[in-house]
Amino acid sequence: MSETNFTDNNAIIFAKADKFKNRFYQFRDERLLPPKRAMAALVFTRFADLRMTHQRLNTILDKMEQLFNTGQFVKAGALIEELRISESMFAEPETLADLASVYFLMPGEDPFEYSREWATKKKELWNQDSDAKAFFLHRAYMQTSLYSANSSLNLTEYFNGISQVLKRFNRFDIGSTKNTTLDRLTSSMSPPES
Repeated sequence: MSETNFTDNNAIIFAKADKFKNRFYQFRDERLLPPKRAMAALVFTRFADLRMTHQRLNTILDKMEQLFNTGQFVKAGALIEELRISESMFAEPETLADLASVYFLMPGEDPFEYSREWATKKKELWNQDSDAKAFFLHRAYMQTSLYSANSSLNLTEYFNGISQVLKRFNRFDIGSTKNTTLDRLTSSMSPPES
């Protein structure tokens, strides 16, 4: 299979082009996902179901541990409340973008591997095209257990409505010292070729 052209592979089909004419492809059936992509999808699905990024979760847990160890129980309680607020959300956009980066491919990307660099490239493009972003987030949302409970949810309207809640979470994105499952999974993955 050619890494730059998916047209001669029956397992991969065209999904969407963004406003910059970047073409995105997907596997005809998600059961055809290669093992390394499937593993990344499992990790990202777990965080999408938690409605929290792996970095944010580990950062909050690190901070809670620090607060408990120094006897600052009221402040630690506030962080527990942040976790509860997260659980009450229908979805979290960053985790869905991570999940979409597994399922959707660009020409030049190796379909058998998952690459953080390619994921970043795709997410940056989607952030510049709101229609493409809505499409890819919704498609990723359909892969989660959240979808079966809220299949009629309009994600674009929802994310616009909860933007203040999501901004509250950003104050904890100071980086975690924990080596997460995702870090171990993707640490050896190669960057995209130019």
